[in-house]
Amino acid sequence: MSIIVIGVDPGLSGALAALSSEGHLAIAEMPVRMIAVKGKKGQRRELDLPDLARRVSKLKAMAGGRRLVAPCAGTRCPIAP
Repeated sequence: MSIIVIGVDPGLSGALAALSSEGHLAIAEMPVRMIAVKGKKGQRRELDLPDLARRVSKLKAMAGGRRLVAPCAGTRCPIAP
């Protein structure tokens, strides 16, 4: 079983990174989708949360179903206990 460390640069122009204990590195742009703006012409971007959840689930499967831990810096860590 592999240990996988994930890094998240949140936001619409952010990215995801995953590094395995075997040295494999994967980097992907944060998944976004375009949605229509009600009452206006045009569209805006928003995070594609279902796609993000699928990507994290794949990482969890690659780690043998073990718990994923995402370290974060600073005091504004949303997953801190």
